[in-house]
Amino acid sequence: MPIYIDQLGRSVELKKAPQRIVSAVPSLSELIVDLGAEQRLVGITSWCVHPTNLLLDKKVIGGTKNLDISKIRSLKPDLIIANKEENPQDQIEALAKEFPVWVSDVRSLDQAFDMIAMLAKLLELENRGANLLGELAELRKGC
Repeated sequence: MPIYIDQLGRSVELKKAPQRIVSAVPSLSELIVDLGAEQRLVGITSWCVHPTNLLLDKKVIGGTKNLDISKIRSLKPDLIIANKEENPQDQIEALAKEFPVWVSDVRSLDQAFDMIAMLAKLLELENRGANLLGELAELRKGC
């Protein structure tokens, strides 16, 4: 089984590429869509408003600071995506006892690029991730 390391250095073991993802972070929900995996999102927060159809098409699992753990359980996710600063540590730790939880911790542009590559690999969408990173690198040159 593949083991991935999140941005906190935690090991996340997955049996296969995740097909039922709960995202507890609006920006990461948007990134999952940008990587072409919108159909894999089964749960999002009430703050996940981009693209605009997400709130209509996906189950809302509470806000970023008050996740509804019972709703998350009912979705039977094979991966939960969270963020160190955005989500309460106690809720993430509780979920990690039952589900694979991958946590981001971005404090610089380079870490953001690393996070995109890591998430693309975890979703087995490395080509999409490489394309997105290439576009971002071009934009970064202009700064």
